[in-house]
Amino acid sequence: MPVSDVILGTPVSGTARVAGKSHVELVPSTNAASFAVVFQGTVYSRTVGKRGPAVINGHSITHFKATNEIAFQPGVGFYSLAPRIEARSECFTDGIGTSRGGVIGRVIQRRAANKIAEEHDELTAIARDRAARRIAAAMEAKMSERVARLNRLVEIRTALAVVDEPADRLRFACCTTPNAVLIAIQRVDGAPNASLPFLSAIGQTTAPIQVWIHSSLVPEKVGEEIKTLVSNPQQSIIVNALALLPGEFGKDAAAAIAAFAGENHVSFERIGDWIVLDVNFEPPRGLTASTTIRR
Repeated sequence: MPVSDVILGTPVSGTARVAGKSHVELVPSTNAASFAVVFQGTVYSRTVGKRGPAVINGHSITHFKATNEIAFQPGVGFYSLAPRIEARSECFTDGIGTSRGGVIGRVIQRRAANKIAEEHDELTAIARDRAARRIAAAMEAKMSERVARLNRLVEIRTALAVVDEPADRLRFACCTTPNAVLIAIQRVDGAPNASLPFLSAIGQTTAPIQVWIHSSLVPEKVGEEIKTLVSNPQQSIIVNALALLPGEFGKDAAAAIAAFAGENHVSFERIGDWIVLDVNFEPPRGLTASTTIRR
């Protein structure tokens, strides 16, 4: 990506390249559904600065680790916290040129070198801060897109449009295991919290995010319709009904459901009295493993 800036009064221009890999980390919790997308890599930049008659060629290397936590809140859905950026920069001077020759040119070069040496620590800190801000902005933009898609999928009340229960009669229970994020939705009369089923027995799961819906909320026929919804959306009564609604909302919802199912991001299974939707969440494209990002 192009770089254009003014640093300590010196106009600077050049190019920068970001290379890195991303992965998802789960932090086990008995009462919270959350995970973090971690993007780790290096920013390489090469610039030219002009300070009076001196022309300064240099490059910098910034090693970074960006962590973006994604959490779930009933009634809100998944939301993204501000990225945390850890960065360490190194700045190097590759050469100092000048438009003047002879003794005057050598004096200009020596003065410029001395000034750069005096400002080295400050220049390094500025390079680190600027790189961290660009990384945070890029990660926030990517994660915002992915979280919005994730919420369109797991918003059960909107996407399925079949649970006709007052909000105060629905209870959510959330947890994070070493292998998955689990969200359970249950009708509970008078009880303060729902209970996650078989939590102690959960080992390897079929998807990193699971939504558990108690069968008391979903009649048998509706349960079969949910199965059709996620396995063959084109034949789903719900998808077809949404597509026929006036306005754009129904069509957008139907298209989103069909797209997720078509990309194998969601599957369906029954476990005891629970209907389980398996959600396969992937890191944003452009932050995936073995990928070099150029901006």
